[in-house]
Amino acid sequence: MTRRFICKIALLAPVPLCVVLANVLVDPAGVFASREKREIAQHIARGYAVVAEGDIDSRQVLRYYVQELSKAPEVLALGSSRTMTLSSEFFPAQSFFNASVPAATLRDIVANYQLFHEKALKPRRVLIGVDPHFFNTHADNRLYLAGEYRRAMHRLGLASFSLIDWCHDWLDPRYLQAVSPAYFQVSLYALPVLLTRGRPRAAFILDEATPRKLLRPDGSLRYELSRRLRDLNDVERRAKRYVLRHPPELLHFDHIHDDMRRIFEAFVTSLRADGIQVIFFLPPYHPSVYDALVNERSCVILPIVEQYLRDFAEASGIPVYGSYDPIAGGLGAEDFYDAVHATPESIRALFPDRSNAT
Repeated sequence: MTRRFICKIALLAPVPLCVVLANVLVDPAGVFASREKREIAQHIARGYAVVAEGDIDSRQVLRYYVQELSKAPEVLALGSSRTMTLSSEFFPAQSFFNASVPAATLRDIVANYQLFHEKALKPRRVLIGVDPHFFNTHADNRLYLAGEYRRAMHRLGLASFSLIDWCHDWLDPRYLQAVSPAYFQVSLYALPVLLTRGRPRAAFILDEATPRKLLRPDGSLRYELSRRLRDLNDVERRAKRYVLRHPPELLHFDHIHDDMRRIFEAFVTSLRADGIQVIFFLPPYHPSVYDALVNERSCVILPIVEQYLRDFAEASGIPVYGSYDPIAGGLGAEDFYDAVHATPESIRALFPDRSNAT
C-alpha cells in the first residue's frame, strides 16, 4: 500500500514542476521579467503613449518611470483605478503626472509617493483620490512596493515591522503566480502565441487616435473605444453584479480604523509640511451602487468616511473635489463606465474651475 502510494506521488510530482516552469517561462503578464515594464516606463517618459492591453504591473512601471525623471511634475495624482483617468487636461498650463495604480490601498499611496520623495522630486500639488477602503485595515492586497512603504513609514515616524512585513519584503506576492493554477491556464493560452510570434514588446504610438486602451505619457489611462461607447444596459448590469458580490474592500468595515487614519493623517501632514498643496478627490460611485450600498445594505461607512474627510479637509484648509454620492455631484448612470469608474468628462464637472481646476 505504501509503495503504491509512493509510486503515485512520484508520477504526479512532475505536474507541479510543469506548472511552475510554464508560469515562469511563458509569464504572460511579465511578472518575472523587468524588461517590458522598463520599456513601458521609458516610452511614457519620452512622451509616447503605450498600448495597455493585458496585465501591466503598474507599480513596477511607476518605479522605473521615476528613475527616468529629472524634474518633478507640478501636479501629481495618487489614487486607485478610479483616479487613473485624470489627465493633464484637468490642469492646463501645468505639468502633470498620474501615479495612480489599479486596486490601490492607502499603503500604495504612501509607497508610490516615496518614490518621488527619495529622488527629491517635489510637486507643487498632490491630488489624492481617496477611496473609502483606504481606512479599512482588512483591504490589503499586499501588492504595494514594500521597501518604499517601510521607508516612508519610518520617515513619518510610524515605523513598525512585523513578521508579515518581513515576509513581504523577501517574498513579493507577485511571485506566488509561479504556483498559481489560474496563471497556469493563462500561460497555456499564451504559449502558442509565444512560440509563433515571440514575446510581445511594449507597443508605443504617437497618434492617440486609436480604439485601443492606452497608458498616456502623463500616466493617465484612456479606455478602449468599446468601453467608451458603452451600452448603458451593460453598465447597469455591471453595477448590480458589483453589489451582489459584496465588494471585498468593504467587508468588515463599519468604522474608520484608527491605524489607517493615523497613517493617512501623518502622510497628508508631511506633504503640507513640505509646502505641498494637497487636494482630496472623492471618486463617485454609480447611482445604483451607492443607493444599494448605503440604503439597502446599510453600508453607512461611505458617508462616514466622506464626512470625516470633509471635516479633516476643512480644519486643514484642503480643497475637496467630488463626492462618493453621485447625486451630490449631479451625476447619472450615463456618466459611468461601470459600478465604480466615472468617465473623465463627468469627473471634470466635479472640479470647481474646469479651466484651471484649482
